[in-house]
Amino acid sequence: MKILFVQPPKTESSISSVDLAMGEPLAFEILAANLPEYDVRILDLRLEAPGALEKTISEFKPDVVGTTAFTVELYKARALLENVKKIDKNIITMIGGHHATLMPEDFDKDYIDIIVMGEGERIIKEVVDCIRTKTDMSGIDGIGVLVNSVRKYNKRKGLIMNIDELPFPNRKLTSHYRKDYFRGKWKPVTSVFSSRGCPYKCDFCAMWKVYDGKFRIRSAKRFVDELEMIPEKFININDDNTLQNIAYSSEICNEIRKRGIKKTYKIYGRSDTIAKHPELVEEWKSIGMELVLIGVEAFKDKDLIERNKKNTIKNNEDAIKILHKNGVEVIAYFLVDQNFTEEDFKQMAKYTQNLELTHPVFTILTPFPGTDLYEKTKGQLTTANFELFDVFHSVLPTKIPLKEFYLNFVELYRSAYSKKDNKFLSADMVNSLVGKFMAAHSMS
Repeated sequence: MKILFVQPPKTESSISSVDLAMGEPLAFEILAANLPEYDVRILDLRLEAPGALEKTISEFKPDVVGTTAFTVELYKARALLENVKKIDKNIITMIGGHHATLMPEDFDKDYIDIIVMGEGERIIKEVVDCIRTKTDMSGIDGIGVLVNSVRKYNKRKGLIMNIDELPFPNRKLTSHYRKDYFRGKWKPVTSVFSSRGCPYKCDFCAMWKVYDGKFRIRSAKRFVDELEMIPEKFININDDNTLQNIAYSSEICNEIRKRGIKKTYKIYGRSDTIAKHPELVEEWKSIGMELVLIGVEAFKDKDLIERNKKNTIKNNEDAIKILHKNGVEVIAYFLVDQNFTEEDFKQMAKYTQNLELTHPVFTILTPFPGTDLYEKTKGQLTTANFELFDVFHSVLPTKIPLKEFYLNFVELYRSAYSKKDNKFLSADMVNSLVGKFMAAHSMS
């Protein structure tokens, strides 16, 4: 039996940071590895010419086509599966991922046979086995399936608590794409994960809801075993919180050092952890860490409290100083609130300059479906178009006129990236993002 996993194409009306980074479809590589007895292919439509889906279906003749979607990709994913059914109505269509887990009803369409909610590794095996043997799948936990043309949503399947049980990703299926995956000037880059989930409950983030607020780790040995198999130099550790477990994080460093693995790493870490454990930065730096992503979010404590960040501005500043002292680049994510005045924009720009941040990422506060923020603000939304939930459009009313809000927003990028000596992002990358933003908002 043949299964085709399809990464949706870029969304034209959205503004995407894909100009700054584009990682491999790691989730599909792991799902494929769970189906060793089946003929599986991965099609990455972000890197294919128009007509690739039709051509692949014609040549490969899959029995099952599955895709995934974040909120901004919802319409692309639905259109993709609708197109599959038009090509061949007998193909079984599936959707999973972030949005399907939190808002499965958005995929309740007659051209979508199966909606997967939650972690898909165990579910995909059960579903595909049922399709192969033509047995009833309506009782499988974690899916929404059509029964007599009516969608039946089953209870969520429990989390995979021992994630060491997961097979290594089947990266051979993306071998022809791998040279094109990148982060800034790092190319090619490979994505891996050491943990899943985050125990914190920020109101703008849905990942803790996807993973039920649980944080789980792979064994350091298992993680480094996979790392040792990867030929690429640049590694994006694609966790929600790489440094959450202090002892485990240190154990990974020791295992990498013991095996003499020489690679360059990007990780995610909370500033409070870094501020309390500066030794972790020294350890990670010694084995090749060059980039750390921190959700700084704000320059005022009251804004962190509003977002339920459970952190402080002092922790942010202390962590940045520690990272800079160790020669580590900080990817500092900031949230631009709709209540910003022109003075707030100026203060944020000055704040990033004072902290000598050369790699800030400014995003507009967005209430993604499934988040606490969405529940608090859904009555205020200015659009129902999910393609605009891209963190570069405001979908909530702004305090100052929208045009002025966007002009001030783009100025944050211009002021932050005016220097030409950025080691990780080229001027062309930043200019491309700014240009798309201005074009989308009809700014000259």
